[in-house]
Amino acid sequence: MAHTTTLGRRRGLGLLVLSLVALASAQFGPPPPQGSGPKLAPVTAFPAGGTFPTTESVTLLDADAGATIHYTLDGSVPTAKSPAYDPAQLLFLTGFYDGDHGIKAGYTIRAVAIEDGHTNSAVSHFEYVIDRRDRTSYVSEEILPGVRMIRDSDNDKMFLIKGTKKAVLIDSGEGRGALKTYLSRFTGGLPLAVIFTHNHGDHIGQADQFVRTSDELIGAPDRAGLVRFLKSRGIPDGVIAQHVKTAQDGERVDIGGRSLVLYAAPGHTPGSMVIFDLKTGNLFSGDAGDWMLTSSKIVGERNRRQSYFGFYDNAYNVPRVLLLMAWEVALQLGGQLHAWATDRRPRIRPHPRRR
Repeated sequence: MAHTTTLGRRRGLGLLVLSLVALASAQFGPPPPQGSGPKLAPVTAFPAGGTFPTTESVTLLDADAGATIHYTLDGSVPTAKSPAYDPAQLLFLTGFYDGDHGIKAGYTIRAVAIEDGHTNSAVSHFEYVIDRRDRTSYVSEEILPGVRMIRDSDNDKMFLIKGTKKAVLIDSGEGRGALKTYLSRFTGGLPLAVIFTHNHGDHIGQADQFVRTSDELIGAPDRAGLVRFLKSRGIPDGVIAQHVKTAQDGERVDIGGRSLVLYAAPGHTPGSMVIFDLKTGNLFSGDAGDWMLTSSKIVGERNRRQSYFGFYDNAYNVPRVLLLMAWEVALQLGGQLHAWATDRRPRIRPHPRRR
């Protein structure tokens, strides 16, 4: 009886091992039938793996328009039965939080291109890490003289521009930290004004930290949304009336040593604005700037975003904004030329070079 029981246990253990081997072969071994004909090129990805601070969207690409990409996210080998990649959708790799604490998460994408009359491509392998920062944290860097880019935990971008008389913050992100205190490290005690490119939450999400002591400018059609947000954060009506200003199309904000020109750019929202730095020629566009992305891969991403979200950031106002920017530059140059032409002071002329 004991001998029979031992044999049964061994047989059961052998079946378990065979089952595990079969499962491992199905999940991580070579893919099933490879097809026949010319071999397809491997699938590529944009971005091609790496570490990212926030939820990342990935685009899978193949060289043959007739091929279908099949992929997995669990490390298993993709087959024709695996999910088919839809180029019109975004493939999101999500970042996570535990309360306000950022969590590090890893993802493995494996992908294969399959097409009738062709041999399957080699299986491509991409590794991603989403390393969330804490919601209360900020990072920043000076990207241009007098211009600092600040990013919150969701990688929302804000820009601090310093003049000699004041500093301007463009957008405020959606973090949960003490942004105003963080910015005080870089303002040098200068008064601060805030300009919002539009009224979406990831751009006005910390407006309540500044409005009691700083003017906040926003396009007229978007002002009501900003006001609702400030009221939801307990800001009194009197403070809102005093400090929330309507930005005018073509308005100049002089911050000392440089001027910022505000242009209406409706489309992403009715009150979207772009900000042009006359001193450097840089344009701060918020979410109205998708039209500036021109590489084929990014354009593909942009088109997929349009399909996914159901909107397309406005391209129709681009010629207008560019013409206005060119006009501003022409006025600046014209003023300099006029000053030079009407300057009657004697000029020192260089002596002819002696041989």
